[in-house]
Amino acid sequence: FHTYPNAHNGYGDFSHLEQATVEDGRDFYKRYYNPANAVLAVVGGCRTEEGVSLAERHFGEIRGRRRPKHGPWTEPALASGKHQKVASALVPEPAFAIGYRTPDPVGDLESFLPYFMLAELLAGGEASRLRRRLLHQDKNATDVSASIGTFGDDAFMVRDPTLLRVVVHHPGQATTEKLLGAVDAEVEALASEGPR
Repeated sequence: FHTYPNAHNGYGDFSHLEQATVEDGRDFYKRYYNPANAVLAVVGGCRTEEGVSLAERHFGEIRGRRRPKHGPWTEPALASGKHQKVASALVPEPAFAIGYRTPDPVGDLESFLPYFMLAELLAGGEASRLRRRLLHQDKNATDVSASIGTFGDDAFMVRDPTLLRVVVHHPGQATTEKLLGAVDAEVEALASEGPR
């Protein structure tokens, strides 16, 4: 991603935390910690009247405020693929990740669902296409996964923009380019032949 809301470290980093002031914390609290930006879930055996009564008793005195503005955080279309290589002496074996942008699951669920199914077909179990090919047949990878989102989110708990992420760990006997070619071949086979 290119825009700041989508491309920066979502967890934050210590340099930003060290620069934050008490007033920044107060402003964040006032803006986001309010009833208009909250969801209350009641689980278990409870009658509606009882649940409403308990919610009123515990939260009724909290002053309501305007709901904070969220997004949209759209991304401009990519003109070409984007590649980055990172080396670290602390990493025990090579790995690579591929990200395919997906439609917004909230705004366009029908277009999003094929990406969810693609992730499952590619690496959703031992019989999935990439696990069968790279781990069992070619034996040139040690792990393969495919998921929607960047933080291990549930695929249906994300908003636009997000991505389908394929991650391949390998011992380095096969090049990243060869493994990437195998991933591309499986995606192309699914696109042209459908699942089998």
